[in-house]
Amino acid sequence: MKRKLKQMRPAAAYVIAILAFVLICFVVGRIPTGDSVSQPEGDSAQSDTSGIPWNLILVTNDLALPEDFSVQLATLSDYRNEQVDARILQDLTTMLNDMEQAGLEPLVCSSYRDYNRQMQLFNQERDEFTQQGMDAEEAYAAAMQNIALPGYSEHETGLAVDIVSVSHQTLDEAFAETPEGQWLAANSVQYGFVVRYTADKQEITGITYEPWHLRYVGRDAALAMQQQNLCLEEYLIQQGYIQEAETQTSGSTWETQQTE
Repeated sequence: MKRKLKQMRPAAAYVIAILAFVLICFVVGRIPTGDSVSQPEGDSAQSDTSGIPWNLILVTNDLALPEDFSVQLATLSDYRNEQVDARILQDLTTMLNDMEQAGLEPLVCSSYRDYNRQMQLFNQERDEFTQQGMDAEEAYAAAMQNIALPGYSEHETGLAVDIVSVSHQTLDEAFAETPEGQWLAANSVQYGFVVRYTADKQEITGITYEPWHLRYVGRDAALAMQQQNLCLEEYLIQQGYIQEAETQTSGSTWETQQTE
């Protein structure tokens, strides 16, 4: 004789559903949703700024800013009131003015971002990939290729600026072919800036090509990096500020090293 299944009471069903959800989260790990994001998997670390000059601070997908990091900001009054580290204001302003003197029309579309703004941008990017059909984990990983997690972004240092042009305000690789993009690639080192994420260094930086993303490193470092085709990570290794540590699981990671 077949036994009829007893109808489960609503309260019991609710409790079982909650327990099942908790179990799934425990097994597969926390998937970021809503207005929160999780930290990168693996042995992430915080940047040790004690041995590295302020203009060379390294922030990556695996290396977060120190919790006590702070920056004194100054305003670019002629460029949408964007803010940057006060120590780079003069060099940045001079570079932008020289671009205008050359007949170009630079536009600073993003500069300093606080933690909450970075979180908002990351969530927007992740949600766009989700809408394209990716599952939560895929969208999260894809978003990390374009937008750094909050606490892991160069924009939070005040040393990075996204520069486009009045006629090309899209953040895409095509900006490199614009007069403004070509001028920045050729001349920004004279003012202490480098194109931080180049196409040939993606395996090291972990970030896709961004010809619009300029990072201040100072004139000496910028010139050396350009002449030797080094990204910031490689330059810091060369100068003895950090060392490369090979891992079997995640490729190359970067560890800070104290210098005398």
